[in-house]
Amino acid sequence: MISDFVIQPVEISADILYILKDFTCGVDEMDEILHSPLFVAELNTDNPRGFLIKNGMCDLIGVLIIGETS
Repeated sequence: MISDFVIQPVEISADILYILKDFTCGVDEMDEILHSPLFVAELNTDNPRGFLIKNGMCDLIGVLIIGETS
């Protein structure tokens, strides 16, 4: 049920790597990017906004990162 989803803003910093360390999207190549320290370094150049999508208050089921456009 969609009302069970929680969208939580998150600061994009090296701390997000800790949040994502156990997260898997199911695509090995994408998971390697998400778990790489270079991922955060690249994001910091685009001034991104991040959101965690959780099932209730517990399970991380998705990550949304939006970069600013000019």
